[in-house]
Amino acid sequence: MNTILHNAISAATRKCRPLSLASTGFSVMLMGTFLSPAFAAGTINRDLSLELRTLDVQKFHLLAEEDLGHDLFEGLTTRDKDGVLKPGVAKEWTVSDDGKTYTFTLNDTKWSNGDPLTAKDFVFAFRRILEPSLGAEYASLLYPIANAKAYNKGEIKDAATIGVKAVDDHTLEITLASPTPYFPDLMANTAAFPLHAASVEKLGSGYASPGKLVSNGAFMLESSEPHGKIVLKKNPEFFDASAVSLDGVVYNQILDGGTAVRLFRAGELDITPGSKSDGNALAVKEMPDSVRVEVIMGTEYYDFGLSGDKVKDPDVRLAINMAIDRAALTEDILGTNEVNAYSLVPPGLDGYESPPMDFADKPLMQRVEEAQKLMQKAGFGPNKHLKLEVNFNSSDLHNRTAVALSDMLKDIWIDLSPVNRDGSAYWEWLGNARGKFDLARDSWIANFPDPVNFLNLYYAGKEGSTTGYSNAEYDKTLDAAALELDKSKRFALLAEAERMLLTDGAIVPLYYYNSIRLVNPKITGWNKNGFALHPSRYLAINR
Repeated sequence: MNTILHNAISAATRKCRPLSLASTGFSVMLMGTFLSPAFAAGTINRDLSLELRTLDVQKFHLLAEEDLGHDLFEGLTTRDKDGVLKPGVAKEWTVSDDGKTYTFTLNDTKWSNGDPLTAKDFVFAFRRILEPSLGAEYASLLYPIANAKAYNKGEIKDAATIGVKAVDDHTLEITLASPTPYFPDLMANTAAFPLHAASVEKLGSGYASPGKLVSNGAFMLESSEPHGKIVLKKNPEFFDASAVSLDGVVYNQILDGGTAVRLFRAGELDITPGSKSDGNALAVKEMPDSVRVEVIMGTEYYDFGLSGDKVKDPDVRLAINMAIDRAALTEDILGTNEVNAYSLVPPGLDGYESPPMDFADKPLMQRVEEAQKLMQKAGFGPNKHLKLEVNFNSSDLHNRTAVALSDMLKDIWIDLSPVNRDGSAYWEWLGNARGKFDLARDSWIANFPDPVNFLNLYYAGKEGSTTGYSNAEYDKTLDAAALELDKSKRFALLAEAERMLLTDGAIVPLYYYNSIRLVNPKITGWNKNGFALHPSRYLAINR
């Protein structure tokens, strides 16, 4: 049972939800390729900051894809414009006394083609995303469901054994392997969206194309151009269509953050993605009325590769953590003014308080002196430097971070060599590296508000963690927390586990995220929330 919950996010974590950080190269697309010459009064123009690989929502795995997914579909639960969980397709749900069986009662809703949406559509969708051949990154979010992981891993061949059952058209029963208090939050993710079974069975992967995609969200797909515009129009069959103000949404696939800012300045975009591109940082000063800054539940950090030899010594790992001037990094070098991080789990997760690293309150000079002593204890000094590689995905922001860390660590006789890879290639490399590296950039933004969303990343279990970190006591403590139904006791166990992770020096926390966007001041309904999620159903524009 134990690895089921703790690997519920494992495969997805490294590539699924890193903050969208636009590249600094010039976009190869011409403006006319993705922007309309004139905007309809009730339509807004958004930017994805990427080239969408697919419109199959079960293959979405990036933060930049989330708003599009939530515009097209709705799950059993959803979030309001403040990020608070609320009923979606399900009007209510109950949970058994042992916390293992959820019964969802569905609203009387329809698909965009007018067909009734039933509990069988959820059963079909859950079984499909767990098909090993689909290769869905977010399938692991359904692992708390009984037999879901075993089926997804090919250990069980019969999909009927997965713990999801349509009792009748309006009643869905889900059986879990173990109690999972945050399970309703998981049901608000793209991985738990229903699918129109009839069209997917008929068309296969071709179901997710213009003129064929049947959805149940506030908007429906009208057209899609490779490398260009993805046009949505209001779905008249949406159960809450009367509350949707917009007539349509255009998603543009602009690869360069600076280009997006220039187009926003020219009035050709209404919303830029939540990024830290230089263009957005400059716009904070130039267009203050358009800037939307929100603290989100995410952390920027580096992993130590613990399957190699160079950072095996815990004294070296502690020295690196102590010598980094986080305030200088965020305020002077990056100019993003995030909160300095001394833990993995960010603040704001339902009352959970992380235990900070022991040295967090010490003056920097004292920390550097102690770090030098640790390095000398490990056998290094002025005449013997430790040479390490620092890996990151290509962007000016990450390059500046690596350069800054390199300068800071020279004070403790460490020489860093930068190694960068393009975005998708980087996350694939990190997921397969299995800890055979020195230092590697990582990040995580919560897709449900619970500390385990972060702490499960380092649960080793039988499969091992992707960074080589392994601590039987850490795993044991997370196991105990997974069985604890009392919230305060569960959070105490999770804090104990996080303390072990930090004491072991598995990571180098740098800062907790802010998201910086430019939003047309004429748009209303834009509320800050910790998920950086802003579905278009809550927005309106007065042109």
